[in-house]
Amino acid sequence: MFSTILSTSNSPPRKSPAEGELYKTLYIKGIKFDLFYGYYEDSDRHFSEPYVLYPNFLESPVYTEDGFPFATMMQEACSDFESTKNTDRDCSQCKHFIKCDELLGVCMNPSKQSVNQYSQKE
Repeated sequence: MFSTILSTSNSPPRKSPAEGELYKTLYIKGIKFDLFYGYYEDSDRHFSEPYVLYPNFLESPVYTEDGFPFATMMQEACSDFESTKNTDRDCSQCKHFIKCDELLGVCMNPSKQSVNQYSQKE
């Protein structure tokens, strides 16, 4: 009786992802991104399961073939930020940010376009 009340599904319990386990591979504008489970801070290991790690494009920039930088939606906005709303100052709220897949996108601000057109195409 109680198992019927407490359980809403007959599926087995969800297995927690392991640190370092591949979450998903994305191909965005010709660039491959492998997203893994892990932690940004060692202290997080004590309080939560591993979560999806997104690239840190501020530390290691990656560009499209035509030289525009990739960014994450939660990345802190740069000095060229132009809000689409009066909300947080992160890339997702900037008019130059184009969302692609998951939390990844491209900054289409012409002032951020790289002359070197560096990319990590595979």
